[in-house]
Amino acid sequence: MNRDVDFLFEYEVRNRELDPICLIGAYLRSKGYSVGYVNSWESVFKDVKRYNAKVLIVSACYRDDVYDYFGNHALSFDKVVNMQWEQVLSNWTVYGNGASSWNYSGTALETKHVCWGTKEADNMRSRFGIDDRFLGVCGYTPLDFYRPEFRCLSEDRESLFARYGLDPNKRTFLFASTFSYIGLPKSEEAKGNSDEKEVLKKIQADAQRIIMDWFIKYATDHPEVQIIYRPHPTEASNEAIKQRIDPVDNLFLIPQESIRVWMLNCDLLLNFQSTSMIEMYASGKQVRLLRPVEVPFLFEMPIFEEGKYTAITTYEAFAKSVSEEDAAFPIEAEHLLSYYDINDCPSYQRVGDFLIETLNDDSYHSRPVAKPSSDLRRFFGSRKMQMLASISESRYNRISAKENVDWEADAKAMKIKEDYVHYNYFRQKMDQNSATDDEIQTKLKRYEEIMRKGRNE
Repeated sequence: MNRDVDFLFEYEVRNRELDPICLIGAYLRSKGYSVGYVNSWESVFKDVKRYNAKVLIVSACYRDDVYDYFGNHALSFDKVVNMQWEQVLSNWTVYGNGASSWNYSGTALETKHVCWGTKEADNMRSRFGIDDRFLGVCGYTPLDFYRPEFRCLSEDRESLFARYGLDPNKRTFLFASTFSYIGLPKSEEAKGNSDEKEVLKKIQADAQRIIMDWFIKYATDHPEVQIIYRPHPTEASNEAIKQRIDPVDNLFLIPQESIRVWMLNCDLLLNFQSTSMIEMYASGKQVRLLRPVEVPFLFEMPIFEEGKYTAITTYEAFAKSVSEEDAAFPIEAEHLLSYYDINDCPSYQRVGDFLIETLNDDSYHSRPVAKPSSDLRRFFGSRKMQMLASISESRYNRISAKENVDWEADAKAMKIKEDYVHYNYFRQKMDQNSATDDEIQTKLKRYEEIMRKGRNE
């Protein structure tokens, strides 16, 4: 049965988005509004529940095809707001000569956008000419979970560590990987200049190899510590990483749980080039920036501006630094906070108020989605996708069973293998990122309870 809601949240990456949008949803419900949720990966293989929404909140909205794809997750809507979960990107998206998947155009120029800080609002105005009335500087909602009233949501160290075979009595390091090109199918790589992509892939491959060398050596020499390698979502099924980590008893590959839970329960946080640096800042923990490989300006992220950070470049420096207890945060705070606005009013409330303002804005309306293209039909023809995946897997298994298959020489076999990898990638993404209605309702009720408690104190 179709349902009518005031606000419908589409989410793509569960670990990145689900908790923050449920926090916003809990605030909206406390104000008397109705909310719904739909996962975009789940729609690839399943007939997801459809809603009629007054305001549809999407995870991304760069171009018309992106707008139409995410817009199709609602049966109908009147207004669209973009959470734009990718706001702190590499410099080549701004200064590079090639095309970028993150450039805004078309309908997106007249769509409302949530901005984490003043830097992003300035960027949207100066680069794309987006008017102020479409921009809301609301802060970065995941940081709200580091506020004192919400820290109770984090699982305690003993039960969390027990689940993954970790010793709660050992000093534990957490590395947040940002190696997004490692193990990513070519069909899913961002559009752009191929030369630039190859440079980025090499930087990531070299950095990953060296950092893992550091971890293996340090963990082997220091059995009294534990190191968790938290993979980027695209690395989660990379067997090469697992094979290197498995032989070392105190080195762990753990993609599960939100990064916030691990940050609040680990003793030392390690970063290469991840935007999780702001959450590391909010956690109040000791943080180290590891840079065994130089990152050229175009592939650097603006929060890592030259002269505004301190990095570790050798194993010797790494081994020495992890024993220090009072090292300064590696990025200048004022610079970092220009990208993530933090003030006394929590971000979930600022985003919620921006959404309520949008709902009540009679001058703002969004265009309906265009008729789905063949690519969109591929995503939304759930039964067809399921059938294609099944056929692809069957063909791949038959060919794999043959002896002496020359995959490179046999174009037909290679095409079947590529199809299998592609569809299997989608299945894994759905499994990793979808949440049940019960899970979502449990989160909403818990967050509402904490908000009520806070108002009563």
